[in-house]
Amino acid sequence: MTCERGTQKAHFIICRECFWCASVFSTPSVDRCLACGSTLVEHMPIFSDETYTFDCGRQGTILRFSTLT
Repeated sequence: MTCERGTQKAHFIICRECFWCASVFSTPSVDRCLACGSTLVEHMPIFSDETYTFDCGRQGTILRFSTLT
């Protein structure tokens, strides 16, 4: 996932309660989790030269961010 469209940047959004997550291609306006309703939602910007992967398993959620070359 890479991401810059015009002047709007992408964000990775994750709920700290249920681990629902999404990528948003606009100003993040999500202040509640769409799955559980929690307000513990984190927004992380994704720059145009970055990519990420995530894995949900027994040890929790693992995010890996890297720079595109």
